Amino acid sequence: MQKNQPLTEKVRHSTLIGEGEFYRLLYEHSIDAILLTSPDGRILAANPAACAMFGRTEDEIKAIGRKGVVDASDPRLAEIVKQREATGHAKGELIGIRKDGSKFPIEFTSSIFKDQNGELRTSMIIRDISERKSLEIRLQEQMERLHNITASLPDAIYTFNLSEQKTTSFNRDSFLGYSYEELNKPGYLLAQIHPEDAAKASTYWQDVMRNDSPESFEYRLRNKAGQWEWVDSRTSSLTRNPDGTPREIMVILRVITDRKKAEELFAYHANILGNVNDVIIDTDENFNIRYWNHAAERTFGWKAEEVIGKPAAEVLRTTFSEGEREESIRQISQTGIWKGEVTQFTKDGRAVFIDANIMLVKDQTGKVTGYVTANRDISKRKQMEEKLYQSMAAIEAANFELQQALEREQNLARTDGLTGLFNRRHFFTLAEHEFKVAKRYNSALSITIFDLDHFKHVNDRWGHQVGDEVLKHISKIVQSQLRESDILARYGGEEFILLMPNSNAKEAEHVAERIRSSITAYRIHQTNTVQRITVSMGVAALTAEMDSLDHLIRHADSVLYKAKESGRDCVKVYPTNAAK
Repeated sequence: MQKNQPLTEKVRHSTLIGEGEFYRLLYEHSIDAILLTSPDGRILAANPAACAMFGRTEDEIKAIGRKGVVDASDPRLAEIVKQREATGHAKGELIGIRKDGSKFPIEFTSSIFKDQNGELRTSMIIRDISERKSLEIRLQEQMERLHNITASLPDAIYTFNLSEQKTTSFNRDSFLGYSYEELNKPGYLLAQIHPEDAAKASTYWQDVMRNDSPESFEYRLRNKAGQWEWVDSRTSSLTRNPDGTPREIMVILRVITDRKKAEELFAYHANILGNVNDVIIDTDENFNIRYWNHAAERTFGWKAEEVIGKPAAEVLRTTFSEGEREESIRQISQTGIWKGEVTQFTKDGRAVFIDANIMLVKDQTGKVTGYVTANRDISKRKQMEEKLYQSMAAIEAANFELQQALEREQNLARTDGLTGLFNRRHFFTLAEHEFKVAKRYNSALSITIFDLDHFKHVNDRWGHQVGDEVLKHISKIVQSQLRESDILARYGGEEFILLMPNSNAKEAEHVAERIRSSITAYRIHQTNTVQRITVSMGVAALTAEMDSLDHLIRHADSVLYKAKESGRDCVKVYPTNAAK
């Protein structure tokens, strides 16, 4: 090698080509940046991957030195250098700097060695880990999102290690009243299974261990209060043993007690409908037959499987008296029900005179979902009249129970079904938390209980439907006067309760007066009559001697009764001088 060769060429010959063609190819074609440096930070050589990574030529990289490609302000750099000096090798994560000044995360590996002349040299292998870091951030975000989702689900979700018989995670602090510590005890939850379901549960878990478990399993569990709750259990494998059997599984538990009750009631009603003597026909919104009971089979000669899905007009060939078809359409559109006499035909063409009752069915959004028809032979009208009313009541009850079940699925244990406000149980859950916060930080907190005066007169005079509408309207009036942090609930009947965090007695009294005034301004308009609604209100603010939420509520309740004794339509505060 000639003495006047550039240093880079000398380094390449002495450290690369001298070591063989393999190392030269590795150096030039590596996807990682490779820098040859001196211990003082000077860069002696840079491979093509380094030039591409930092956006500089080799000469530019050599000119700027190590501090030009690695962020010298990063405290991790000093630790890596210190480690390399102590052991001869170092590895860690640093920040790289491109030519345009942009910074990016890198994985940095460095070693100290002597070249063939005995001079100390350092190698730096740098890998751009921007994508990996981005993926790590996205993974963390996904994990946090998944955690937040599972924590907010109404279902209980836990993972279980089958080989260790140990719960590894649980998305709740409690389930069915049992604490996390109780649930985590081996076999504790299994011991609460109903004796009648124990054998099926044992078979189910044996199937789980063999990895051929059914999609779900419904059984009864005893809650902490000693009552039986229906639970739907679903499992899926997370990890497996070498033989393919599950090692860790995820179990999703959903309390379905209300649904089971609704299903049992629905099955009971369906059995009634299937066996009554009246003809029961259910159609969709386009009058295609969905249900055809035994009485319909006997009356018209068609089996249910022959008519399901067919248009009712095609099967029954209904004829109306003159003008009755148009009248039936008008009444159904206006009232949802039509009753009248029609002529329909059997499978063999025989005419049957029918007293028809058609009821329009809507879902919770008001959309028409179908029609239910209860038909009766006119010749037996008087004889069958009572059964017809019973069957119609059963249909309405079944529909009502189904709607109730759906509503409970959506707003279970949180809201009042009539007003949309929080219900009593959920109010106490929120209020207990706010009470503890207020006591811990010595902050203001107030409770207002109010009752609509003489509300029974409204129900007695115009009926509960009008009363319900009044309650819903009053709820909206009160909500319009509150802050987002205030907690309003229907306490029972026509009684409401309001918790106001960070509000003393005077502030609460001011809000209560504003609510009382707004309610007093509201008028009920019924049958040419205008009725005013008034409200009695009791306000109590948290004081040092109050040791429980119940204590605070009792004081608010006591002054509510003073408001009623004072002639109603007023606000009373506990103690009487608290708001002064």
